[in-house]
Amino acid sequence: MDFYKNIEKRLEQPGLVEKLAGLSGSELNSLLMEVFRLQSEQVKAPALVAQLINNRFTMPASIDPLRLRELEIEYLTACKNAGFEPVQLGPLAPLGSCSATAPVSQLTIMPALRNTEVVSDITNILAILISRDARSNPEKTEVIRYAATQRQVRGQAFDRPGFSAHFSIIGMATGGWDQGDQTFESEAFTNHVMTHLHLLQSRFANGKFSINLYWRNANETMRNKVLSTLGALSSRAEVVQHHDDGAFSYYPLVQFKIMVELAGHTWELADGGLVPWTQVIIPNRKHRLMISGAGLDMILHADKS
Repeated sequence: MDFYKNIEKRLEQPGLVEKLAGLSGSELNSLLMEVFRLQSEQVKAPALVAQLINNRFTMPASIDPLRLRELEIEYLTACKNAGFEPVQLGPLAPLGSCSATAPVSQLTIMPALRNTEVVSDITNILAILISRDARSNPEKTEVIRYAATQRQVRGQAFDRPGFSAHFSIIGMATGGWDQGDQTFESEAFTNHVMTHLHLLQSRFANGKFSINLYWRNANETMRNKVLSTLGALSSRAEVVQHHDDGAFSYYPLVQFKIMVELAGHTWELADGGLVPWTQVIIPNRKHRLMISGAGLDMILHADKS
């Protein structure tokens, strides 16, 4: 984690990183642009093939692009039918989009120039869009729903089959204002679960589905409302409850995971929960946000099983 200190020592520039971090965004961008320009002049064209194939961030995915596009359209259509507005996001996000609001290390995110970073989680970007819209609605009555698909990048190395540095997901986010007794939270939570379940069951008609609920700090009223709605799905999916009232900073109230068993193998295809991100971005402690996502690459891998 402190490898940069060895570089500072070799350059005889102690405190170099802190000095650079103190520059304005435009100053740092100008400096790095020149550094990358000089480095690019050293690149030999024949070496690009090896760099493309050997770099896990640039290596092409094994997913069939036509099947992926079909799945994206299928999922976005299902989201639109469930009341979500599909949006097309850019490949870059504001610097700190994840680490400034969620318990995520910036070291796992690919930085970019011009005060940006490569998108690593589109639900964070949807949260920023919802915060923008919520600020312009002083009546505090509007419920905002967005959905998007995108290929995103994670800096950490994965050693699990089917996992890679870049992958496509469908992200969904619902934002609204506190209605009391976690009413908004209950409705948004079940809406996300049922939207994912409907789509996934239409694709895996012979799969054995389970909805895993991880209870943390949701009150009894919310638990009853969620269980009442999801309990009606018992013929379609088993509802499995896990009680964990300890601290869990990413999903402090409740989390869901949708699992499907196919040919003796269990796949985790979708997950989500309620997060406090918009309360920090807007900022307003009365705002509520529900997020969820599904790995499109993983769905296609499971579809082969």
